[in-house]
Amino acid sequence: MKKIISLFIVLSLLLTSCSSDDAPQDTPVDSVILVKKTVQTGLDGKIYTSEFSYDGRKIVKQLKKENDQYTETINYYYTGDLITKYEITKGSDIIYSTDITYEGNKLKTLFSKRKTDVPDLILYIKINYTYNADGTVSIVQKDVDPDTQKETNPIFGELTYSNGNVVKEIYDITYYDITTNVALEYDTKNSPYKNILGVKYLLNIGDFGYSENNNTKFTIVDTNKPSGFRIYTTTFTYNENNFPIESKRLQDGESEIKTQFFY
Repeated sequence: MKKIISLFIVLSLLLTSCSSDDAPQDTPVDSVILVKKTVQTGLDGKIYTSEFSYDGRKIVKQLKKENDQYTETINYYYTGDLITKYEITKGSDIIYSTDITYEGNKLKTLFSKRKTDVPDLILYIKINYTYNADGTVSIVQKDVDPDTQKETNPIFGELTYSNGNVVKEIYDITYYDITTNVALEYDTKNSPYKNILGVKYLLNIGDFGYSENNNTKFTIVDTNKPSGFRIYTTTFTYNENNFPIESKRLQDGESEIKTQFFY
């Protein structure tokens, strides 16, 4: 069960989706265009809505709905200008929490706690980030036993950056003998999340999957796995400030998902 959940977390990082030279640069203080709401039409025909609340440029919470019915809330917490914790709640129940540490402005560790569908089973995950001389970022994710602190089920990853965007991801899931390779392409316009304070330091984690620009093509290749090749392409419509107001994503040329952005 733990292995299955660990794999789910890695794959969610891919779909949610640095050296000092390639790191995104600070956004000027007077650039205050912030996404306030997204509306997504899923493959199942359901409408998924996210509403964002801010304190200045700091994100406070993200309220999620499905067909206008509340599903969950993501609460964000800052230390200075850095996001150091976020929690996902359903009502008053915390179902997921992540504590984040940094070295300077560079992401160092994530420690996550997730409730599962199995009664009394809580999954603890630790992720370490290392910034390499060649500009890549190495990732090591492990399950953590909360009683013994023993770390198991390692997953090794590597991110490659260019112009503030993740252009390549590799994940080696050793206990399943699967290696996942991801290639990403982008437009030259503004990401809807670029002006949220601290988001650019989160790399590819969380709901934002930060990038300076917008992902237009997403290719996944899984070795040793049936149907391990997938291509997602996304087209965007922009406003006068070059922020997206609508996106349409296709998987393998089919199965369209539409998202609208409101500022």
